[in-house]
Amino acid sequence: MINKDIFNSSKPLENRFNEILYAFISKAVPYALPANNRTFVKDGYAGNVNIYPVVRKIVDPCIGVGWYLKDTKTDQEIEKHPLIDLLQQPNKYTKQNGFIDEAIVWRLITGERFIFWMAPETGDNKGLPAEMHLLPASEVEIMQGDWLDPVGGYKIAIGDTWKILDKNRVIHGKTTNLIYDLSGSQLRGMSPLEPALKMMSASNTGYTQLVKNFENGGPDVIITETEAGAQGVEYTKEQQQSIWETFINRFRNKSKERFLIKRKPIEIHEIGKSVVDLNIIDFLKLSLRDYCNIYNVPSALMNDNEYATQSANNREFIRALWNNAVIPQLEFFKEDLNELAYVYNKIQGTNVAFDYKLDDIPELQEDKTVLVTGLSQAWWMSPDEKREAMDQDPVGTAEMQTIYAPMGLIPLTELATPPDLNLDSQKWYDRHNTTY
Repeated sequence: MINKDIFNSSKPLENRFNEILYAFISKAVPYALPANNRTFVKDGYAGNVNIYPVVRKIVDPCIGVGWYLKDTKTDQEIEKHPLIDLLQQPNKYTKQNGFIDEAIVWRLITGERFIFWMAPETGDNKGLPAEMHLLPASEVEIMQGDWLDPVGGYKIAIGDTWKILDKNRVIHGKTTNLIYDLSGSQLRGMSPLEPALKMMSASNTGYTQLVKNFENGGPDVIITETEAGAQGVEYTKEQQQSIWETFINRFRNKSKERFLIKRKPIEIHEIGKSVVDLNIIDFLKLSLRDYCNIYNVPSALMNDNEYATQSANNREFIRALWNNAVIPQLEFFKEDLNELAYVYNKIQGTNVAFDYKLDDIPELQEDKTVLVTGLSQAWWMSPDEKREAMDQDPVGTAEMQTIYAPMGLIPLTELATPPDLNLDSQKWYDRHNTTY
């Protein structure tokens, strides 16, 4: 039988053994991912198989929502306006859906987004927003001002240089950050993934370990000679054959490597654990639920069958997704867009604002059905008040502003007063309590 130097080294066995042992022990030292936007993008959105679909579960419904411009004084929808054209085509490289998609993803992953808008410097449209560009939050830095005006400006890394941006042309939408320090951390948004940084690192490592186990077929091992082997004792041919068959059955189908058996007695020590022993599969399921909790996404919508069976109607989970995750993101985006509307109104003297419609979302219409049922019984409300409760414009006529009471209702005072108003209370009592 051919001998193979399994250590492939001329170093003494003890030294080589220590190197292998220390290399394994070092695996137990946790590697802390840096808490910055590049980490959240690279190791989170682009590097985690659970974070990406959870985020897309929020972003994709946002794409189908209709946006419009309205007059804030009359609440009437405006059909044609330069701001409508701007949202439909923010710049020559991007259209509305792509712009909304990227804008919401940036905020969900990094906790902030930067919209840089451009306007003509001269002419009739001077100062009016004409283009919008999303800046990569991972490449933007905030220049500090003083304590009353903390944001001095913005700059973005372009290659090896920095481009200084006018702070009045940058719309910075961000989540709340309570970390106040001299470096201005409070000026940046806090990523939803920051509290889950250890979970993100662990789940990424878990999938890496799965890949290693698929490739190598098992945990790390250390092979040492037994005391008998060290004294020169060798296996007989029968023992060699038995050991070889046992070894082949255990390792040959689990690894790409080819192994040969030494003639001397050896011991194999497993210093790692299998995927099953480490409960990696179960841990990855729990990590998915953690990400769902962070983003307010029902885990039942992410193929978590344990929770999906709790309700036969998936509509409830979808409605929860809209109310707790999708609509809040739409509100934040509307707030950012209306900073552009504010600029336009200030220059043109108008009163316009962006808003969105949810009338075409089937899962949200059931709530309106319940509202209609309740309003149909609210006789104390006028038809116009009911229309306003349904987000409909009031008609304004006298008939629509009149309260209509149903038949058969009488005032409470009549229930407490004798029906024969010509008799005093004593005569009425005597009449109805006469014994015949």
